[in-house]
Amino acid sequence: MALPVARAEPERRRAPRQPRRALRWLAAARLWPGRRMRIINWSTVGVLMEAGVRFAPGRTVTLQLLAERGHLLVRGEIVRAAVVAIGPGGLRYRAALAFDKPVDFSRPRPGPYRTGDSEATVEG
Repeated sequence: MALPVARAEPERRRAPRQPRRALRWLAAARLWPGRRMRIINWSTVGVLMEAGVRFAPGRTVTLQLLAERGHLLVRGEIVRAAVVAIGPGGLRYRAALAFDKPVDFSRPRPGPYRTGDSEATVEG
């Protein structure tokens, strides 16, 4: 008796994913204007992130990516979201963000932003 062969799903991603640790320059990541978030993985066209913030598909958000001597502001649309944990600190959400335009993550733009800046302001 022949066993059914599982078909692999076609790759839908437009760009290869990289783990968060590949962004060696990244000191902190926040949802603008300052909510903490965690990057799971990223590509030039999007990011998978996690935070204690409710994400709604279709919502536009801006990420603030800080380095010791620079920053990136990246804007995009939430394309999917789900609750991934329930705990004493509340709900944890994971969301996929599709950027408005491709992003060069090779290095941040120069700027006066430092890891310790709790109230850094960025025009953009």
